[in-house]
Amino acid sequence: DIYVRIRPLAAEGGHAEDGTVLQKHLEAWDEASVTVGTQHLFSKGEARYAYPRRVFGTEATQREVTDEIVPGLVESFTAESTSVLFFAYGQTGTGKTRTMLG
Repeated sequence: DIYVRIRPLAAEGGHAEDGTVLQKHLEAWDEASVTVGTQHLFSKGEARYAYPRRVFGTEATQREVTDEIVPGLVESFTAESTSVLFFAYGQTGTGKTRTMLG
């Protein structure tokens, strides 16, 4: 199962609205997919990823994310001997460690 958490825009850094052109940016999301926009020179496109089991939007609390995903992952790991991977990607200071550690 794959879960995605969308964090709010940071006040400064790679996701700040400071006029810097980003190569990839989040176009849109809903409860089951994420759309990433890309721009290279004069070409603009987007890729929609519809693999997540759940997408948590910017309004999701830490408690909501933890309560929904952790019990199932622990059960998979301990009872079913399934491998579990936590992967966090994003700008420095946006809460990756907090999301992973609860």
